[in-house]
Amino acid sequence: PDDIEERMTSQDAVSAARNYLNQQGYSNMKESYYEIDDGIITINFAQSEGDVLCYTDLIKVAVSMEEGTILSCDARGWLVNHKERNLPAPTLSAEDAAKALSTQLTRQGSRLALIPTLGEDEVLCWEFDCEGSAGDHVLVYVNTQNGNEEQILLLIEDEDGTLTK
Repeated sequence: PDDIEERMTSQDAVSAARNYLNQQGYSNMKESYYEIDDGIITINFAQSEGDVLCYTDLIKVAVSMEEGTILSCDARGWLVNHKERNLPAPTLSAEDAAKALSTQLTRQGSRLALIPTLGEDEVLCWEFDCEGSAGDHVLVYVNTQNGNEEQILLLIEDEDGTLTK
């Protein structure tokens, strides 16, 4: 179905999804990544708490790029994980935490992020946006308290959006 006409830009769809989330009472949501498939854009939003992006509080909103209508909203991540948090101040600065990065990576930027662990916990990390030696886009999560590398994600970016692997 390449015959589906896309009348909205991805940014228009993100705005429509954000407006929908605000109307539903989900405020302080920040879009992270999206994917376009068959004329439908699915946008991942994470709760923003001050300087921290809470990936554990994830909401996915699907928008028709032809009509601009909201097709679905999956708020299970937010409903299961959202709570009042008392996040610790980072023990390590971004500069100190960056020492854990591979020498094969070039750091592009950093921000604080709360990510899920393999258990049912969450951990505060520095999220480093990096470029690999082959030009690939990599996210590295380093624990703000102990400097341990918690997770590495490879970003797959194309005209249909961005996915993590």
